[in-house]
Amino acid sequence: MAYVLGEPTVQQYFDATGAPLVNGTIEFYVWDTTTPATVYSDATGTAIGTSVTLGALGQPINSGVGVALFFDTEVTYKIIRKDSGGTPIDPTIGPYFTGLTTDSDTLAGLPALTPADGDIVVVNGDGWSYPYKYDASSTATADGVLVILPNSGTGRWEIQTPNPIPLTLWGLSTSATAAVNATALQTAVNNAHRRTLLIPDGTYNFGTTITLDTADTILRGSRNAILNYTTITASQGLRIRASGVELRGFKLTSDLADETYVSNHIGIYGNEQSIRLR
Repeated sequence: MAYVLGEPTVQQYFDATGAPLVNGTIEFYVWDTTTPATVYSDATGTAIGTSVTLGALGQPINSGVGVALFFDTEVTYKIIRKDSGGTPIDPTIGPYFTGLTTDSDTLAGLPALTPADGDIVVVNGDGWSYPYKYDASSTATADGVLVILPNSGTGRWEIQTPNPIPLTLWGLSTSATAAVNATALQTAVNNAHRRTLLIPDGTYNFGTTITLDTADTILRGSRNAILNYTTITASQGLRIRASGVELRGFKLTSDLADETYVSNHIGIYGNEQSIRLR
C-alpha cells in the first residue's frame, strides 16, 4: 500500500459558482459506494480521517493549519463537497485515484494489454479521457464500452468514470445514418446502469423509437444537442419504461413537413412517475 500526494501544494476546493468553499467540508468515500474512505497527511500513511474541514480559502485544515492531502493508491475515491451549513454541492467529484499505470491511445487497444489485477489505464479518445480498472475476478457482461473483455485470460476492464459518458463511445455521430445512431443510443441506454449519458453538441439523425428501461438513467445534452427524426412512420421518439429517468439539455426535432404530424408524430412517452424533464 502506498500514499500519494494529491497535489504538489495545499488543495483548494470551490463551490458551484467557482468561489472558494469557505468553512465547508469535504467527505471521502470509496467510489460508487457509501463506504467512507480515509485520506492521509503524509506519504507514510498518517490518517486524517474520512472528512476534512475547509478554511477561509477553501483549503483542507488539520489541527488548525492547512494541509495537503495524500491518497491511498489502492482506493478510487468519491469526494462530496458540503457548504458551511452541511448542504451537499453538486456535482460529486470523482472518481479520484492516484494509482495510474499507463495510457492507451484507443479503446480498441485496451483488450491487447496484459494487466495485473487492479491496474488502471487511461484510455484517450476524441475529446475525452477515461480510466479503466482491471478486475481479474470480474465476470461482468462485456458491452465494448463500459466493460471490456481482454483478448486473453480472465477478468474484465471496467470503466471508472460513470458520469457523464459521451454517447460517441458507442458510435453516435453527426455524420452517421439514422439507423447507426439509433443502434448506438439504444445500446448505450440498455447498458447505462444508472449512469449519465452525454449527447455532445450537434444534430444526430434518428428514425426509430428509443426505449429507456434502466432506472435512474440520465440522458443529458450539451447546449446545442439535437436528436432529429428524419422519418416518422408511427408515433416515435423516446419511450420511458423505468422509474427515475431524467432527460435534460437537448432538443427532440423532426425535419418533416407540418402536415405529416396529422397521423404521425414524435414525442416522449411514459408516465409522470418515471420521467423528469429539465
